[in-house]
Amino acid sequence: MSTVALNSSKTMLTPKTRIGAGILAFGDQLLISGTNFITMVLMARGLGSAADFGVFVLVYSILLFANSLQSALVTQPHNVLGATRHGDDYVRYTSSTAVNQLVLTLTLAAFVLVAWGIGLAVGWASATMLLAMAGTIVTWQLHEFSRRVLYTENRIPTAVVVDMVAYGGQTLAIFTWWWSDALTGVLALLSIMVASALAAVIGFWQLRGSLAWGYDASAMKENWHFGKWLAAGYIVGNWLSSQFLIFVAAGLLGTWAAGVLRASHTVFGPMRILAQSLSTTLPTRLVKTLHSHGVSGFRREVRKTFLFLIPMFAAYCILVATFSKSILLLAFGEAYSAYDNLLQVYAISAFIGYICIVFSANLRATQRTRQIFLCELCSTLVVVPLSAMLVPMWGVYGVVVGMIATDLLLMGLLYKAYQLTLHKLTTNELSQVGHQYTLIPDSLTINTARSLVQGEEITCR
Repeated sequence: MSTVALNSSKTMLTPKTRIGAGILAFGDQLLISGTNFITMVLMARGLGSAADFGVFVLVYSILLFANSLQSALVTQPHNVLGATRHGDDYVRYTSSTAVNQLVLTLTLAAFVLVAWGIGLAVGWASATMLLAMAGTIVTWQLHEFSRRVLYTENRIPTAVVVDMVAYGGQTLAIFTWWWSDALTGVLALLSIMVASALAAVIGFWQLRGSLAWGYDASAMKENWHFGKWLAAGYIVGNWLSSQFLIFVAAGLLGTWAAGVLRASHTVFGPMRILAQSLSTTLPTRLVKTLHSHGVSGFRREVRKTFLFLIPMFAAYCILVATFSKSILLLAFGEAYSAYDNLLQVYAISAFIGYICIVFSANLRATQRTRQIFLCELCSTLVVVPLSAMLVPMWGVYGVVVGMIATDLLLMGLLYKAYQLTLHKLTTNELSQVGHQYTLIPDSLTINTARSLVQGEEITCR
């Protein structure tokens, strides 16, 4: 892709094109979340017991953890910092970010190989899954990098094709293994690895015009400055406050607890389609809105997002809670239907978590990643010790109650950080007006000053 075409694809979007891109992005997330939902259902049914499914869930969480680090340190910085770059500057930045991605991927895979060696040494029966996981991390992350860069460039139709190869391919392979009663954790991971490898090859071929030889260390510094707090937030806020509790439950109660909790998590996959789609696209859209329409436009866009999302989030969670037993029976079988009350409690946690995702996306758009980390850290330090006590007392229910407490506190902290961010942005905007217009009549209102910053026409009366 030439530099001229690249600039055009990133900037020349009409309102009609933006609507179509939004629909495609939603459809892409529908594909991803839908195939992940089907994959987990097939794994739960194909592995036979909640305990065996729990072992797969614990190993699979390594892939999710690696994806969190990638998102924080590589792809989210590119979605935000790359969105306003053009020409050679964009190519240089993207190429350098690709090098950073490769280093991160190989480092994570090396750690998994070390864990595999330790597993063999101690005689862990499922150690082979770790060997398969090392290869899966490599191909999964390369595919994910290519698709997220395509999103930065507004080449969403191409990203959809790449994802169809990856997620459609892995689902078809896993379904085939399940249908033939041969499904295992190793075969599932190998299926994901091969499908992701094919998608990565296609994705990087499409990005060949956005990549060049050479490395600019400043790109690593910018990405690190943007993403270090996000990575710390993921580790503290997501893994220590929720995922770590699943490992605690598995250790105290048995691997069946991890299987049951993952089954409950999977039920909310369809609505997570929208939440994760926003996590991918909302920061990029908001940063462009802030640049073009100022703080008032940014605030309006956030308000419209919440008014659109909250009723849908609430309706879905209420429906799941109402028909919890039937949903578990239909999706996972009779062995899981006994945990319908757990699913009802999990619905509360899911609803609050969705709102936190939107607030977090708002702060990422303004590069307030440090504030996100501090919010995550505070909520984790308060709630995790409490949750660690709840698991022995209330069993698997203690995990979900701990998640609810964490998300409630986090939501309040993120909202406060968002309000402070709006205040700071507004102050900076008005300060710019003061520098541009040294003589401002006393009758000039704040709204008029904002209009001056945004380049709007003002009629003097």
